Amino acid sequence: MPEQENPQPENSSVDRISWSHLLNQLLAFFSLESGLLYTARELLFRPGRTMRAYLFSEERKKLSNPVGFTLITAAVTVFIMTQTGSLSRMMERGMETGATLEERLNSDREEGLEALSEEKLKQKAEIEARAESAKFMVEQIMTRYYNIMMLLSIPFLSLGSFLMFRRDKLLYTEHLVVNTYISGVHNMLFMPIGGLMGILPQVSLVYVLFSYVYQFWAYMDCFSGKRWNKAWRATIVIVLGVLLYGVVSGVSVAVFMYFYLKP
Repeated sequence: MPEQENPQPENSSVDRISWSHLLNQLLAFFSLESGLLYTARELLFRPGRTMRAYLFSEERKKLSNPVGFTLITAAVTVFIMTQTGSLSRMMERGMETGATLEERLNSDREEGLEALSEEKLKQKAEIEARAESAKFMVEQIMTRYYNIMMLLSIPFLSLGSFLMFRRDKLLYTEHLVVNTYISGVHNMLFMPIGGLMGILPQVSLVYVLFSYVYQFWAYMDCFSGKRWNKAWRATIVIVLGVLLYGVVSGVSVAVFMYFYLKP
């Protein structure tokens, strides 16, 4: 097989990468006529039409890839979580609440705790140290692997929408596109308020509310049928998706905690 020569500058068949080329690429990235910001705007205000345009029309060329769009917005979300320390503060608040509850439940055993043997006190201290370490590890997992955890929920939601909206005759893979875009918008909704979650826990309720309202609206706008029929189907998809993902993630965390905290 003859060895092929590497392409040379003087024989280039495409435009060279100049400063003006890089500037045009940067402007195209932030353009409101195509690309990331265009996709974000269209998904926010016309979710159903935008998703169907990506699936079934030439307008796909103007829209960001759903996976790329979601990963970029997730990366920004992780950056906000780490830089503001919102996740750390939320977990610390949860630990403090749990400690207070435990203190109340065990207030009548204080005298018995004083009588514990040195060996049992050592074991208790060991378990507490493991719990603190586990809390740190869960925090690291949630920040470093947020993208993966978020993407893991998409197949469950897609299965639900595939089963509940079969009349639209979309492939399961096309439902993956719809729910991937929705996850990307969820990340966008997190950005303005993510830094406040650790300080004002009530803000997280606002985020959850807006996320589910948007998801409901996106299903209503994307799929065909009568409004009341789409409404109950969309509600079932959201509830089942949350439950299924909650069970899987909860079992995963429980198994991890069990083996990590096991003496």
